Amino acid sequence: MRRYTGVLIMSGLGLAGYTSHAGAQDSARPKRTKATKTKAGTPKPKPVVEEAKWPVDAPDPLPGSILPQKRIVAFYGNPLQKRMGILGALPPDEMLAKLDREVAAWNAADSTMPVQPALHLIAVVAQDAPGTSRKYRMRMDSALIEKVYGWAQRRNALLFLDVQVGQNA
Repeated sequence: MRRYTGVLIMSGLGLAGYTSHAGAQDSARPKRTKATKTKAGTPKPKPVVEEAKWPVDAPDPLPGSILPQKRIVAFYGNPLQKRMGILGALPPDEMLAKLDREVAAWNAADSTMPVQPALHLIAVVAQDAPGTSRKYRMRMDSALIEKVYGWAQRRNALLFLDVQVGQNA
């Protein structure tokens, strides 16, 4: 998974971060190497490399499935912390307008793969010290989760809840 200024790009059956399908396919394809000679002058055998299969052979998705029919573009973070992603870095209306622009840009770049907007909320934040529960985490209040869910509903967006597990090692 790659993050670009608080934007997560999810495509196909997994998480990507590529700006084009070609780049994603090329990076997944093993590189072929030419045979080189050993000190004795005999060629080393070429490794056998199977070509990547794209799209992946898989059963048809169930009706209503989002992946792989859509590309998910998500804004990530926590509204209580500016340094934890775009959800906290911008006021909600400004952040949602920026999400709209990002979705439009992806739709313009590749009209064959519709975009599904999403918000990715860090709902449980790992901590460096234990809390009252003696666990190394801080759970967000349900009111905050409901607020971000309301933002997602305004854009017909998905809401991902991120749980950072924190415990003493």
